[in-house]
Amino acid sequence: MTYLELPVAVLDHSLENQVAIGIVLHSDMARQQNFAGGHGPYVELVNSQDVGMSELEREKNGSLLLWLAGSSFLEKNKENQGRGRNKRQLLHWFKTSFKWVNSTSFDFCASNTHHIGMGEPSAEDLQFGASRVEIHSCELCGTVTRFPRYNSPAKLMETQCGRCGEWANCFTFYCVALGYNARLVLDFTDHVWTEFHSPYLGRWVHLDPCEASYDTPLLYEKGWGKKLNYVIAVAKDGVYDVTKRYTRKWPEVVSRRNLVSEETAEEVVALLTAIQRSKLEPEELDILEQRDRQEAEELSGAQASPETDQHLPGRQSGSKEWREARGEMGVQHIESDRSFCSARLCADEHVGKIYQAIGLLCSQERSAAEKELALLHDLLIKLKRQSFRARSAKMESTDETQLNFLQSKGSAAWLDGIGMKQASDGSGGMQVTLKEPPGKAALALATALENVEKASTAFDGHYSTKWEEPEGAKGATLVYHLHGNTSQHIVGYDLTSANDCPKRDPLDWMLEGSCDGG
Repeated sequence: MTYLELPVAVLDHSLENQVAIGIVLHSDMARQQNFAGGHGPYVELVNSQDVGMSELEREKNGSLLLWLAGSSFLEKNKENQGRGRNKRQLLHWFKTSFKWVNSTSFDFCASNTHHIGMGEPSAEDLQFGASRVEIHSCELCGTVTRFPRYNSPAKLMETQCGRCGEWANCFTFYCVALGYNARLVLDFTDHVWTEFHSPYLGRWVHLDPCEASYDTPLLYEKGWGKKLNYVIAVAKDGVYDVTKRYTRKWPEVVSRRNLVSEETAEEVVALLTAIQRSKLEPEELDILEQRDRQEAEELSGAQASPETDQHLPGRQSGSKEWREARGEMGVQHIESDRSFCSARLCADEHVGKIYQAIGLLCSQERSAAEKELALLHDLLIKLKRQSFRARSAKMESTDETQLNFLQSKGSAAWLDGIGMKQASDGSGGMQVTLKEPPGKAALALATALENVEKASTAFDGHYSTKWEEPEGAKGATLVYHLHGNTSQHIVGYDLTSANDCPKRDPLDWMLEGSCDGG
């Protein structure tokens, strides 16, 4: 399909225009989706990556991709299908193979560049779908370089770089080449990702190659803090409004969907889908219509689903300055340049608060953190020794060190996490007393004391110690900052599971590094 083949009426409104453009950008990939997913066409795609690669790189990438292809077609174990292991492996491989472009680099003087405007696309650019070309200038010598925003997956397999548009376009193409029923998802607040239909789960599953994120549709609203409006999925067999999958704040989202009326939006999506399906056989239409009904039922019930307790981080892809400018660092991002040591939100509210407090503690310099940790430990021990129904601790006016600690921001976070509060005793000292019901405070106190005594063991290098994730936690993000903001080259690491409960062993994990505190 080309842009000119769309009915003129479709181009009257901005929403329809954007969806139509999305189809055009997707059309090159959609044409490639027509093969059945056999290894023959796929091997040709893999071989096309050879341009600019060393023999070792060709062998590494080709072997891994072919292994993923084989495992995806032979995958019959329902447990693996349900957990999406192959899709996670593909996400990890893609994130480590594709390069994110903040700004182009100028090889001659090895200097960074900055964006100065847009340029005219060349005939070759247009051949590979690059109707937009960014112009960047070298910060050292002023030399101008071009950054064509290619949309052709074949070209992107050669360049292996870009931003979310290039990443999602090429990743979706890989998914299709591996035999998955995949489609591109366009977020009108400026992001693009992938969905694939899981026969085992019976639904569409969210995949974001930029974040290596699997089945976390609330990542953007809850993690990044995005104010979504329209989220449109585009495939060779139709166009789909899937916004409800990515929000639990539908009334707020509806208030921002003001390009056209909801009725018009539905009519346009239906029209574009009808155009895409106009040449399909009746058997194919029956399958698609059944899938449409299942998805409509899922989306209609999405708002009744409870919001996930899993910690969802802010955006990870792109430079810190770029993410901050877009407001996508996350709703829980703190002003400090340091991230939380254990920024985790768990099923039990007190556990989440305690881990937030750990983050504040670890954001300090080491000497200050160690001093505060010792004071905190003393306070928790005092509270633990008291009767749980009348738990309290008194700090005399002469104990200046403890009083200063109780007045700090970190102390307030800890007391809130364990269900306690502080107040002046009228004589210059302070009294710590219950704020929450005694039973709840007792549970929180036990969790806090355990983590104060053991949190550092996650990185102590000893196999005999362990860091235990509390019961009910839904995932973990551990951030370790080297003292003095120094940098080190990682050559290897060991991850050792504890010896007490195999069910707590991690299913998968990812190691990431940052040079800018992001």
